[in-house]
Amino acid sequence: MKLFDAYLVVKQIKVPFILTFILFLLILTLNRFDKGLYNMATWLVTFLVSLALNTVLMIGLLYLVVAMVIGRKYSKVKVAFTISLFANFIGGIFYFVPFFPPLISSIIHMFIWGSLIRHYFEDWLPIFVTLVVFMAVVYLILGAFLGVIFY
Repeated sequence: MKLFDAYLVVKQIKVPFILTFILFLLILTLNRFDKGLYNMATWLVTFLVSLALNTVLMIGLLYLVVAMVIGRKYSKVKVAFTISLFANFIGGIFYFVPFFPPLISSIIHMFIWGSLIRHYFEDWLPIFVTLVVFMAVVYLILGAFLGVIFY
């Protein structure tokens, strides 16, 4: 299937723009696998495992940050799950698309996190800043711990 044909199919179904863009990125990513299905399966498994682990980690972290910043009665697991799943799925696509540099992917991912937090909470800026600091600390500790184990 050619890229232009896939775009016309998506345009005929009348999919919203953001979903069209995400589908277009996925088609571009899947078209890069010249060596067969093994590379595509490896990419898909890596993406799904990364999505699952990041989502589980960020649900707990977002729940704790919201409870800490604006109060426990506003902190809900359902909202944390929704924000974490959408942000990690859409942001993860940018990480795994080959022509996006990691810095640009990180900026896009943080923008997605900020916009989702802004959508769900009124006091979104302190939550977002605290979450970014906590994410950096947790990922540094996790990276150091895994680096010591697998070295």
